[in-house]
Amino acid sequence: MIDNIVIFEDLSYKNFYPLTLTRPVFELRCGIKSLVEKIVHLFPQAHFSLFSRNFLKAQLSYKYPNVPVNVLNTGGAVLLVNGRLIAGAESYPFFPDGEDRDFVLVKGKDIVFAYLRNENLNIIKPYITEEFRSLEIMKVLQKKVSFREIQATLVEYPWDFIRLNQQQITNDFISLKQSGVIKGCVHSRAVLYDEENMFIGKNTEVMAECVLDARKGPIYIGENVLIKSGSYIEGPSYIGDNAIVSKGYLREGSNIGKYCRVGGEIEETIFYEYSNKYHEGFVGHSYIGAWVNLGALTTTSDLKNNYSTVKITHDNNVIDTGLQFMGSVIGDYTKFGIGSLLSTGSVFGIGCNLFGGGIFPRFVPDFIWGDNKNFEPHDIKKFITTTDIVMKRRNISLSVQQEDALISVYNLTAESRNAFLAVR
Repeated sequence: MIDNIVIFEDLSYKNFYPLTLTRPVFELRCGIKSLVEKIVHLFPQAHFSLFSRNFLKAQLSYKYPNVPVNVLNTGGAVLLVNGRLIAGAESYPFFPDGEDRDFVLVKGKDIVFAYLRNENLNIIKPYITEEFRSLEIMKVLQKKVSFREIQATLVEYPWDFIRLNQQQITNDFISLKQSGVIKGCVHSRAVLYDEENMFIGKNTEVMAECVLDARKGPIYIGENVLIKSGSYIEGPSYIGDNAIVSKGYLREGSNIGKYCRVGGEIEETIFYEYSNKYHEGFVGHSYIGAWVNLGALTTTSDLKNNYSTVKITHDNNVIDTGLQFMGSVIGDYTKFGIGSLLSTGSVFGIGCNLFGGGIFPRFVPDFIWGDNKNFEPHDIKKFITTTDIVMKRRNISLSVQQEDALISVYNLTAESRNAFLAVR
């Protein structure tokens, strides 16, 4: 039996910028659960620890006070699990011959699982101190443990979450075994299609003249949610605890995190948590971070006029997503003024304040302030002050750990910001 598990993020965390500037990749949500929640669900009896970048350690320890962070116990056997894994109901070939031996399970050049004990754990320690360097670990273990190639789903870029989201909502809904459970208050003049394919949590209210249509996929609505009159929700969709839907047209693949407030049209989009899109406007095939505000009539394009696949600028490279539909990736704490227009395949960093309406560049780095023509750095002190005000409106204070992490990110992203401003 596997008792001790370390969930790690490897060097691919950079592929998920800006979403992973403020959190490890395993905290990102795909479906109803985050990647770390899916892994924990797979090993319900195990003890867990987490490995991430050092500047996120204090923030993680604050969030998970009973979970060791960046600590590797070499006194016994440990199963290391790649935090990019979409863990499902499938079984993995840990001990195919029944013998308890060290092994590494890989997919291509990526470690998916590594089961190691005393000596081998000590061998890899130098390669996980700052960052988890998979290729070097594989090299030093090559002649010491068995390696096996396996089938597994590892996310590579943010758009993988969007591509997999619908199916993951369905898979997570099945794993929770709550189908047909209605604990909240549903008005008699609300319409529910295929109620057996829904879950509605306690203290949730579905007001009159709402339509919930689960005929094409499940609808999971958490606790203390308010679905206001005139809203339409189509499955598969997920709405987290304490969210508000105000006259929303939530099409398939809508994934609304806890404490989000949404309205208007949404399709195939993940809102992380505490974000607002309360007004008219369309957001499709996008990943929206935490504490993001989309002003009235903010709209994302998610389809090119020539119907070709969407390319995204990432780390000064242009990457073909292979997807015909792809909207925007928006980092935490970024705010858009009314009438903002976001082109197909846009990326906006964390901590931006963008206003004045109109079309914005397809790539805006972290901590940028301005309209769609004139930009300057977002002053970090003013940003911290504003962020604390915004969070206190939700009865939350910006923790010292979060503030320190944001200042670290501000310094970390200076080069990209300066390069962007130099050509404006």
